[in-house]
Amino acid sequence: MQNFLKLPFKDGEFDFVFDMVCFHHVEIEDGDMFITGLRRVLKKSGIYLLVCFSYRNGPSGNHFTKK
Repeated sequence: MQNFLKLPFKDGEFDFVFDMVCFHHVEIEDGDMFITGLRRVLKKSGIYLLVCFSYRNGPSGNHFTKK
């Protein structure tokens, strides 16, 4: 897995960044650096899609467990 603090991509290289449950693992003190890194690699008109699980419907992954 790549270290998000040192992304090896050019500025504005991506039209789209898909984040599947990564952001909520970022330490609070690294949050600004995480977002700064994403903004750097996204094109100005790029899209960042963040997917996070919600605990409103119970712990994530319930659909993978037996009842």
